Amino acid sequence: MNLLAVDPITCSQEDRTRARRWLARTLQHPDTVILDTETVDLGAAVCEIAVIDTAGQVLLNTLVNPGMEHRINQEAQRIHGITMDELAAAPSTRTVLSQLVAITANSPRT
Repeated sequence: MNLLAVDPITCSQEDRTRARRWLARTLQHPDTVILDTETVDLGAAVCEIAVIDTAGQVLLNTLVNPGMEHRINQEAQRIHGITMDELAAAPSTRTVLSQLVAITANSPRT
């Protein structure tokens, strides 16, 4: 899987340029997918995941039940608006992970 992480606040101009070039190359590949997540806290369990292709088609968009051991931090809830009540009926992390693996099976590799 082809990944690049750049913090837009603390990165240098050189890092931004490198990120733009990487993104332009990656988006040209027909099997590229874009993944977005929401988490219960910074660096914690995923509580929502969405995947789209480069044409904008939604391939996956679901809440994820991270289990009761992962409670949503109040600040995270304020940002994304997801509640524990909504997650109670959501599919498990294991279920969503198998869907994600199937969707990304043809994504570009580095």
